[in-house]
Amino acid sequence: MKKNKLTWGEWAFVLFCFLFYLSWSLVQPYTYGPDEEMRFQIPEFIYLYGSLPNGFDERLISPNWGFSYAFYPCWLGPLCSALFMKITSIFSQDFFHLLCAARFTSVISGALTVYFAMKSGKLLFKGPGRWIFPGLIGMLPQFAFLSSYVNNDVIAIMGSSVIFYGWCLGKEDWNIKNCLILAGGVIIVALSYYNAYGWILGSMILFIFNFLWESGKNKGMAVMWKRAGFTAVIVLLFISFFFIRNAVLYEGDILGMSTLTKAGEMYGIPQLKPSMRRTPYNLGMTLGEMMESVDFTGRPWYKMTYESLIGVFGCMNVFAGPFTYRVYTVIFILGLAGLLVSVFVRKRDRHQWVFEAVLLFCFVIPILLSIYYSYYTDYQAQGRYCATMLVALMYFTAFGMETLLEGAGRLVGKRLENLARAVFLAGLIGLSLKIYFLTYLPSVKI
Repeated sequence: MKKNKLTWGEWAFVLFCFLFYLSWSLVQPYTYGPDEEMRFQIPEFIYLYGSLPNGFDERLISPNWGFSYAFYPCWLGPLCSALFMKITSIFSQDFFHLLCAARFTSVISGALTVYFAMKSGKLLFKGPGRWIFPGLIGMLPQFAFLSSYVNNDVIAIMGSSVIFYGWCLGKEDWNIKNCLILAGGVIIVALSYYNAYGWILGSMILFIFNFLWESGKNKGMAVMWKRAGFTAVIVLLFISFFFIRNAVLYEGDILGMSTLTKAGEMYGIPQLKPSMRRTPYNLGMTLGEMMESVDFTGRPWYKMTYESLIGVFGCMNVFAGPFTYRVYTVIFILGLAGLLVSVFVRKRDRHQWVFEAVLLFCFVIPILLSIYYSYYTDYQAQGRYCATMLVALMYFTAFGMETLLEGAGRLVGKRLENLARAVFLAGLIGLSLKIYFLTYLPSVKI
Protein backbone atom coordinates (compact mmCIF):
# COMPACT_ATOMS: atom_id res chain seq x y z
CA MET A 1 0.00 0.00 0.00
CA LYS A 2 1.40 3.37 -1.02
CA LYS A 3 -0.16 5.12 1.97
CA ASN A 4 1.79 2.69 4.14
CA LYS A 5 5.17 3.59 2.66
CA LEU A 6 7.47 5.48 5.02
CA THR A 7 8.68 8.95 4.11
CA TRP A 8 12.30 10.05 4.49
CA GLY A 9 11.40 11.81 7.74
CA GLU A 10 9.83 8.64 9.13
CA TRP A 11 12.82 6.55 8.11
CA ALA A 12 15.04 9.12 9.81
CA PHE A 13 13.10 8.67 13.05
CA VAL A 14 13.47 4.88 12.89
CA LEU A 15 17.21 5.30 12.25
CA PHE A 16 17.48 7.76 15.13
CA CYS A 17 15.83 5.23 17.45
CA PHE A 18 18.18 2.49 16.26
CA LEU A 19 21.27 4.63 16.93
CA PHE A 20 19.83 5.80 20.25
CA TYR A 21 19.29 2.24 21.47
CA LEU A 22 22.66 1.16 20.11
CA SER A 23 24.39 3.90 22.09
CA TRP A 24 22.69 2.66 25.27
CA SER A 25 23.88 -0.88 24.57
CA LEU A 26 27.51 0.12 24.04
CA VAL A 27 28.06 2.04 27.28
CA GLN A 28 26.43 0.01 30.04
CA PRO A 29 28.48 -2.60 31.92
CA TYR A 30 27.65 -6.28 32.07
CA THR A 31 24.65 -7.15 34.31
CA TYR A 32 23.56 -3.48 34.55
CA GLY A 33 20.14 -4.59 33.28
CA PRO A 34 17.94 -6.93 35.36
CA ASP A 35 18.52 -10.65 34.70
CA GLU A 36 21.11 -9.97 32.00
CA GLU A 37 23.62 -12.42 33.46
CA MET A 38 21.23 -15.38 33.41
CA ARG A 39 19.78 -14.36 30.04
CA PHE A 40 23.22 -13.95 28.44
CA GLN A 41 24.32 -17.41 29.57
CA ILE A 42 21.98 -19.00 27.01
CA PRO A 43 23.32 -17.40 23.78
CA GLU A 44 26.84 -17.68 25.20
CA PHE A 45 26.34 -21.45 25.59
CA ILE A 46 25.04 -21.76 22.02
CA TYR A 47 27.97 -19.67 20.77
CA LEU A 48 30.55 -21.80 22.63
CA TYR A 49 29.12 -25.28 22.09
CA GLY A 50 26.94 -24.96 18.99
CA SER A 51 23.86 -26.61 20.53
CA LEU A 52 20.80 -25.81 22.62
CA PRO A 53 21.42 -26.46 26.32
CA ASN A 54 19.37 -28.59 28.67
CA GLY A 55 17.83 -26.59 31.49
CA PHE A 56 19.45 -28.92 34.05
CA ASP A 57 22.97 -28.27 32.71
CA GLU A 58 25.14 -27.48 35.75
CA ARG A 59 26.99 -24.82 33.78
CA LEU A 60 23.79 -22.77 33.58
CA ILE A 61 21.96 -23.49 36.84
CA SER A 62 22.02 -20.41 39.08
CA PRO A 63 23.69 -21.21 42.42
CA ASN A 64 21.13 -18.99 44.14
CA TRP A 65 17.88 -19.52 42.27
CA GLY A 66 18.57 -23.14 41.33
CA PHE A 67 17.27 -22.91 37.76
CA SER A 68 18.24 -21.57 34.34
CA TYR A 69 16.24 -19.91 31.58
CA ALA A 70 17.11 -22.82 29.29
CA PHE A 71 13.96 -24.55 30.55
CA TYR A 72 11.80 -22.16 28.53
CA PRO A 73 11.17 -22.80 24.79
CA CYS A 74 11.94 -19.12 24.11
CA TRP A 75 14.87 -19.60 21.75
CA LEU A 76 14.47 -16.83 19.19
CA GLY A 77 16.47 -14.22 21.11
CA PRO A 78 19.30 -16.56 22.18
CA LEU A 79 19.69 -17.96 18.67
CA CYS A 80 19.85 -14.49 17.10
CA SER A 81 22.29 -13.27 19.77
CA ALA A 82 24.50 -16.34 19.29
CA LEU A 83 24.57 -15.64 15.54
CA PHE A 84 25.65 -12.04 16.11
CA MET A 85 28.30 -13.27 18.58
CA LYS A 86 29.60 -15.74 15.99
CA ILE A 87 29.89 -12.99 13.37
CA THR A 88 31.57 -10.63 15.84
CA SER A 89 34.08 -13.33 16.89
CA ILE A 90 35.57 -13.19 13.40
CA PHE A 91 36.89 -9.75 14.28
CA SER A 92 37.18 -9.87 18.07
CA GLN A 93 36.72 -12.37 20.88
CA ASP A 94 36.81 -9.77 23.63
CA PHE A 95 34.08 -10.52 26.17
CA PHE A 96 32.49 -7.06 26.08
CA HIS A 97 32.44 -7.04 22.28
CA LEU A 98 30.64 -10.38 22.30
CA LEU A 99 28.23 -9.08 24.93
CA CYS A 100 27.41 -6.07 22.76
CA ALA A 101 26.87 -8.43 19.85
CA ALA A 102 24.36 -10.38 21.94
CA ARG A 103 22.66 -7.10 22.89
CA PHE A 104 22.32 -6.24 19.21
CA THR A 105 19.27 -8.51 19.07
CA SER A 106 17.52 -6.18 21.53
CA VAL A 107 18.68 -3.09 19.63
CA ILE A 108 17.23 -4.40 16.37
CA SER A 109 14.04 -5.52 18.11
CA GLY A 110 13.53 -2.02 19.49
CA ALA A 111 14.08 -0.36 16.11
CA LEU A 112 11.80 -2.86 14.34
CA THR A 113 9.08 -2.19 16.91
CA VAL A 114 9.21 1.52 16.01
CA TYR A 115 9.23 0.63 12.29
CA PHE A 116 6.10 -1.52 12.53
CA ALA A 117 4.42 1.01 14.80
CA MET A 118 5.11 3.66 12.16
CA LYS A 119 3.64 1.44 9.43
CA SER A 120 0.58 0.63 11.54
CA GLY A 121 0.08 4.27 12.49
CA LYS A 122 -0.12 5.29 8.85
CA LEU A 123 -2.94 2.79 8.34
CA LEU A 124 -4.87 3.54 11.53
CA PHE A 125 -4.59 7.30 11.99
CA LYS A 126 -5.49 10.10 9.64
CA GLY A 127 -4.01 12.91 11.72
CA PRO A 128 -1.25 13.47 14.28
CA GLY A 129 -1.68 9.97 15.71
CA ARG A 130 0.47 8.69 12.84
CA TRP A 131 3.49 10.23 14.56
CA ILE A 132 2.33 10.22 18.17
CA PHE A 133 1.86 6.44 18.23
CA PRO A 134 5.42 5.42 17.20
CA GLY A 135 6.85 8.43 19.03
CA LEU A 136 5.33 7.37 22.35
CA ILE A 137 6.73 3.86 21.95
CA GLY A 138 10.15 4.72 20.58
CA MET A 139 10.97 7.49 23.05
CA LEU A 140 9.65 5.83 26.20
CA PRO A 141 12.78 5.71 28.40
CA GLN A 142 12.10 2.18 29.67
CA PHE A 143 11.58 0.90 26.13
CA ALA A 144 14.93 2.40 25.11
CA PHE A 145 16.54 0.69 28.10
CA LEU A 146 14.95 -2.66 27.22
CA SER A 147 16.35 -2.23 23.72
CA SER A 148 19.90 -2.03 25.06
CA TYR A 149 20.63 -5.23 27.02
CA VAL A 150 19.99 -8.96 26.72
CA ASN A 151 16.35 -9.70 27.54
CA ASN A 152 13.29 -11.35 26.00
CA ASP A 153 10.81 -8.59 26.84
CA VAL A 154 11.71 -6.30 23.96
CA ILE A 155 11.63 -9.20 21.48
CA ALA A 156 8.09 -10.01 22.62
CA ILE A 157 7.10 -6.35 22.24
CA MET A 158 8.49 -6.41 18.72
CA GLY A 159 6.46 -9.55 18.00
CA SER A 160 3.32 -7.83 19.27
CA SER A 161 4.02 -4.87 16.95
CA VAL A 162 4.24 -7.26 13.97
CA ILE A 163 0.97 -8.91 15.00
CA PHE A 164 -0.62 -5.48 15.40
CA TYR A 165 0.55 -4.51 11.90
CA GLY A 166 -0.92 -7.76 10.58
CA TRP A 167 -4.25 -6.85 12.18
CA CYS A 168 -4.21 -3.46 10.45
CA LEU A 169 -3.62 -5.12 7.07
CA GLY A 170 -6.12 -7.89 7.73
CA LYS A 171 -8.88 -5.35 8.11
CA GLU A 172 -8.68 -4.86 4.35
CA ASP A 173 -8.00 -8.45 3.32
CA TRP A 174 -6.50 -11.59 4.86
CA ASN A 175 -4.58 -12.45 1.72
CA ILE A 176 -1.52 -14.72 1.71
CA LYS A 177 0.91 -11.84 2.29
CA ASN A 178 -1.00 -10.52 5.29
CA CYS A 179 -1.36 -14.03 6.72
CA LEU A 180 2.42 -14.42 6.46
CA ILE A 181 2.95 -11.16 8.37
CA LEU A 182 0.56 -12.32 11.09
CA ALA A 183 2.29 -15.71 11.22
CA GLY A 184 5.66 -13.97 11.57
CA GLY A 185 4.43 -11.98 14.55
CA VAL A 186 2.94 -15.06 16.21
CA ILE A 187 6.22 -16.96 15.74
CA ILE A 188 8.21 -14.14 17.33
CA VAL A 189 5.84 -13.94 20.30
CA ALA A 190 5.65 -17.72 20.77
CA LEU A 191 9.44 -18.02 20.89
CA SER A 192 10.10 -14.96 23.03
CA TYR A 193 7.94 -14.56 26.15
CA TYR A 194 4.76 -16.16 27.49
CA ASN A 195 3.58 -12.78 28.89
CA ALA A 196 2.75 -11.82 25.29
CA TYR A 197 0.70 -14.92 24.46
CA GLY A 198 -2.49 -12.91 24.80
CA TRP A 199 -1.64 -11.41 21.41
CA ILE A 200 -1.84 -14.90 19.87
CA LEU A 201 -5.31 -15.52 21.30
CA GLY A 202 -6.36 -12.02 20.28
CA SER A 203 -5.20 -12.75 16.72
CA MET A 204 -7.48 -15.79 16.53
CA ILE A 205 -10.47 -13.76 17.67
CA LEU A 206 -9.82 -10.87 15.28
CA PHE A 207 -9.02 -13.15 12.33
CA ILE A 208 -12.34 -14.97 12.65
CA PHE A 209 -14.27 -11.72 13.11
CA ASN A 210 -12.59 -10.07 10.10
CA PHE A 211 -13.28 -13.03 7.89
CA LEU A 212 -16.87 -13.66 8.90
CA TRP A 213 -18.15 -10.09 9.16
CA GLU A 214 -15.72 -7.80 7.40
CA SER A 215 -13.03 -8.24 4.72
CA GLY A 216 -13.75 -11.90 3.99
CA LYS A 217 -17.50 -12.11 4.51
CA ASN A 218 -18.11 -12.74 0.80
CA LYS A 219 -15.42 -15.39 0.42
CA GLY A 220 -17.05 -18.15 2.44
CA MET A 221 -16.01 -20.43 5.26
CA ALA A 222 -13.85 -22.63 3.03
CA VAL A 223 -11.51 -19.73 2.22
CA MET A 224 -11.33 -18.74 5.89
CA TRP A 225 -10.30 -22.22 6.96
CA LYS A 226 -7.73 -22.40 4.17
CA ARG A 227 -6.15 -19.08 5.21
CA ALA A 228 -6.32 -20.02 8.90
CA GLY A 229 -4.78 -23.40 8.15
CA PHE A 230 -2.05 -21.82 6.05
CA THR A 231 -1.18 -19.39 8.85
CA ALA A 232 -1.19 -22.15 11.47
CA VAL A 233 1.04 -24.42 9.37
CA ILE A 234 3.61 -21.64 8.92
CA VAL A 235 3.62 -20.97 12.66
CA LEU A 236 3.89 -24.64 13.62
CA LEU A 237 6.63 -25.19 11.07
CA PHE A 238 8.86 -22.72 12.92
CA ILE A 239 7.91 -23.27 16.57
CA SER A 240 6.94 -26.94 16.93
CA PHE A 241 10.51 -28.24 17.24
CA PHE A 242 11.21 -26.16 20.34
CA PHE A 243 8.00 -27.11 22.13
CA ILE A 244 8.32 -30.79 21.20
CA ARG A 245 11.92 -30.68 22.46
CA ASN A 246 10.66 -29.36 25.78
CA ALA A 247 8.02 -32.09 25.95
CA VAL A 248 10.66 -34.77 25.36
CA LEU A 249 13.23 -33.34 27.79
CA TYR A 250 10.88 -32.35 30.61
CA GLU A 251 8.17 -35.03 30.70
CA GLY A 252 5.60 -33.20 28.63
CA ASP A 253 6.21 -29.74 30.10
CA ILE A 254 6.10 -27.83 26.80
CA LEU A 255 6.44 -24.39 28.44
CA GLY A 256 9.08 -25.49 30.96
CA MET A 257 7.44 -23.62 33.83
CA SER A 258 6.72 -26.59 36.09
CA THR A 259 10.19 -28.05 35.52
CA LEU A 260 11.81 -24.71 36.26
CA THR A 261 9.89 -24.56 39.54
CA LYS A 262 10.97 -28.10 40.44
CA ALA A 263 14.61 -27.24 39.68
CA GLY A 264 14.37 -24.15 41.88
CA GLU A 265 12.99 -26.29 44.69
CA MET A 266 15.78 -28.85 44.33
CA TYR A 267 18.82 -26.63 43.76
CA GLY A 268 17.95 -23.15 45.03
CA ILE A 269 19.22 -21.76 48.31
CA PRO A 270 16.62 -22.12 51.09
CA GLN A 271 15.27 -18.55 51.04
CA LEU A 272 14.83 -18.61 47.24
CA LYS A 273 13.16 -21.99 46.89
CA PRO A 274 9.62 -21.49 45.47
CA SER A 275 8.06 -22.90 48.65
CA MET A 276 10.16 -20.66 50.90
CA ARG A 277 10.22 -17.36 49.03
CA ARG A 278 8.97 -14.25 50.76
CA THR A 279 5.94 -13.83 48.52
CA PRO A 280 2.71 -12.08 49.53
CA TYR A 281 0.89 -15.41 49.30
CA ASN A 282 3.38 -17.19 51.55
CA LEU A 283 3.21 -14.29 53.99
CA GLY A 284 -0.56 -14.58 54.22
CA MET A 285 -1.28 -11.20 52.56
CA THR A 286 -4.40 -10.49 50.58
CA LEU A 287 -4.05 -9.21 47.03
CA GLY A 288 -5.10 -5.74 48.18
CA GLU A 289 -2.46 -5.77 50.92
CA MET A 290 0.20 -6.70 48.38
CA MET A 291 -0.78 -3.75 46.19
CA GLU A 292 -0.44 -1.30 49.07
CA SER A 293 2.54 -2.83 50.89
CA VAL A 294 5.85 -0.93 50.89
CA ASP A 295 7.74 -3.71 52.68
CA PHE A 296 9.26 -5.20 49.52
CA THR A 297 10.63 -2.22 47.56
CA GLY A 298 9.75 0.84 49.62
CA ARG A 299 6.93 1.63 47.18
CA PRO A 300 3.49 0.10 46.63
CA TRP A 301 3.35 -2.54 43.88
CA TYR A 302 1.28 -0.41 41.53
CA LYS A 303 3.55 2.65 41.91
CA MET A 304 6.79 0.74 41.41
CA THR A 305 5.34 -1.10 38.41
CA TYR A 306 4.04 2.12 36.87
CA GLU A 307 7.28 4.04 37.35
CA SER A 308 9.39 1.18 36.02
CA LEU A 309 7.16 0.97 32.95
CA ILE A 310 8.14 4.57 32.22
CA GLY A 311 11.77 4.40 33.28
CA VAL A 312 13.75 2.76 36.07
CA PHE A 313 17.27 1.68 35.12
CA GLY A 314 20.02 -0.52 36.47
CA CYS A 315 18.76 -3.29 38.72
CA MET A 316 15.64 -1.28 39.57
CA ASN A 317 17.63 1.32 41.49
CA VAL A 318 18.10 4.29 39.10
CA PHE A 319 14.89 6.32 38.74
CA ALA A 320 14.08 8.68 35.88
CA GLY A 321 12.80 11.27 38.35
CA PRO A 322 9.48 12.81 39.46
CA PHE A 323 9.30 15.24 36.53
CA THR A 324 9.44 12.42 33.97
CA TYR A 325 6.74 10.42 35.74
CA ARG A 326 4.51 13.51 35.96
CA VAL A 327 4.94 14.25 32.24
CA TYR A 328 3.92 10.73 31.24
CA THR A 329 1.08 10.71 33.75
CA VAL A 330 -0.30 13.87 32.11
CA ILE A 331 0.13 12.26 28.66
CA PHE A 332 -1.75 9.13 29.72
CA ILE A 333 -4.52 11.16 31.39
CA LEU A 334 -4.93 13.31 28.27
CA GLY A 335 -4.96 10.17 26.13
CA LEU A 336 -7.64 8.59 28.32
CA ALA A 337 -9.70 11.79 28.31
CA GLY A 338 -9.48 11.99 24.53
CA LEU A 339 -10.39 8.32 24.24
CA LEU A 340 -13.54 8.91 26.29
CA VAL A 341 -14.41 11.99 24.24
CA SER A 342 -13.92 10.01 21.02
CA VAL A 343 -16.76 7.68 22.00
CA PHE A 344 -19.14 10.61 21.44
CA VAL A 345 -17.45 12.60 18.65
CA ARG A 346 -15.80 9.98 16.41
CA LYS A 347 -17.73 7.37 14.52
CA ARG A 348 -16.72 3.76 15.11
CA ASP A 349 -17.84 0.89 12.93
CA ARG A 350 -18.21 -2.59 14.36
CA HIS A 351 -14.71 -3.52 13.19
CA GLN A 352 -13.15 -0.77 15.29
CA TRP A 353 -15.21 -1.72 18.32
CA VAL A 354 -14.03 -5.33 18.11
CA PHE A 355 -10.49 -4.25 17.20
CA GLU A 356 -10.24 -2.08 20.32
CA ALA A 357 -11.93 -4.68 22.51
CA VAL A 358 -9.28 -7.24 21.49
CA LEU A 359 -6.58 -4.62 22.08
CA LEU A 360 -7.97 -4.01 25.54
CA PHE A 361 -7.72 -7.75 26.17
CA CYS A 362 -4.05 -7.68 25.08
CA PHE A 363 -3.52 -4.70 27.39
CA VAL A 364 -5.02 -6.37 30.45
CA ILE A 365 -3.55 -9.89 30.17
CA PRO A 366 0.14 -9.01 30.84
CA ILE A 367 -0.87 -6.89 33.86
CA LEU A 368 -2.95 -9.73 35.32
CA LEU A 369 -0.11 -12.21 34.73
CA SER A 370 2.35 -9.85 36.43
CA ILE A 371 0.04 -9.48 39.45
CA TYR A 372 -0.43 -13.25 39.65
CA TYR A 373 3.33 -13.88 39.42
CA SER A 374 4.14 -11.28 42.09
CA TYR A 375 1.51 -12.63 44.45
CA TYR A 376 2.09 -16.37 44.15
CA THR A 377 5.58 -16.95 42.70
CA ASP A 378 8.06 -14.12 43.13
CA TYR A 379 7.30 -10.52 44.11
CA GLN A 380 8.49 -8.49 41.10
CA ALA A 381 6.97 -5.02 40.82
CA GLN A 382 8.66 -4.39 37.49
CA GLY A 383 7.08 -2.63 34.54
CA ARG A 384 8.94 -4.85 32.07
CA TYR A 385 6.70 -7.75 33.07
CA CYS A 386 3.72 -5.72 31.82
CA ALA A 387 5.54 -4.18 28.85
CA THR A 388 4.13 -6.58 26.25
CA MET A 389 0.94 -4.46 26.44
CA LEU A 390 2.92 -1.39 25.34
CA VAL A 391 1.60 -1.32 21.75
CA ALA A 392 -1.99 -1.44 23.01
CA LEU A 393 -1.36 1.23 25.66
CA MET A 394 0.23 3.62 23.18
CA TYR A 395 -2.46 3.04 20.56
CA PHE A 396 -5.19 4.07 23.02
CA THR A 397 -3.10 7.04 24.20
CA ALA A 398 -2.34 8.20 20.65
CA PHE A 399 -5.97 7.79 19.58
CA GLY A 400 -7.13 9.88 22.52
CA MET A 401 -4.53 12.59 21.96
CA GLU A 402 -5.33 12.75 18.25
CA THR A 403 -8.98 13.34 19.15
CA LEU A 404 -8.03 16.22 21.45
CA LEU A 405 -5.58 17.76 18.96
CA GLU A 406 -8.08 17.60 16.12
CA GLY A 407 -10.68 19.24 18.35
CA ALA A 408 -8.20 21.94 19.27
CA GLY A 409 -7.36 22.36 15.59
CA ARG A 410 -10.97 23.20 14.79
CA LEU A 411 -10.87 25.91 17.44
CA VAL A 412 -7.43 27.46 16.89
CA GLY A 413 -6.61 26.45 13.32
CA LYS A 414 -4.60 23.76 11.54
CA ARG A 415 -1.27 25.53 11.90
CA LEU A 416 -1.46 25.60 15.67
CA GLU A 417 -2.51 21.94 15.66
CA ASN A 418 0.60 21.05 13.62
CA LEU A 419 2.73 23.19 15.93
CA ALA A 420 1.33 21.38 18.97
CA ARG A 421 2.14 18.03 17.37
CA ALA A 422 5.71 19.11 16.58
CA VAL A 423 6.24 20.48 20.09
CA PHE A 424 4.87 17.27 21.61
CA LEU A 425 7.20 15.01 19.60
CA ALA A 426 10.19 17.29 20.16
CA GLY A 427 9.39 17.22 23.87
CA LEU A 428 9.37 13.41 23.94
CA ILE A 429 12.74 13.25 22.19
CA GLY A 430 14.17 15.98 24.39
CA LEU A 431 12.98 14.27 27.56
CA SER A 432 14.51 10.94 26.51
CA LEU A 433 17.81 12.63 25.65
CA LYS A 434 17.77 14.46 28.98
CA ILE A 435 17.28 11.19 30.86
CA TYR A 436 20.00 9.52 28.80
CA PHE A 437 22.64 12.16 29.44
CA LEU A 438 21.70 13.36 32.94
CA THR A 439 20.33 10.23 34.60
CA TYR A 440 21.37 7.14 32.72
CA LEU A 441 24.98 7.84 31.71
CA PRO A 442 26.09 9.06 35.18
CA SER A 443 24.59 5.91 36.72
CA VAL A 444 26.62 3.51 34.55
CA LYS A 445 29.89 5.25 35.47
CA ILE A 446 31.43 5.12 32.00
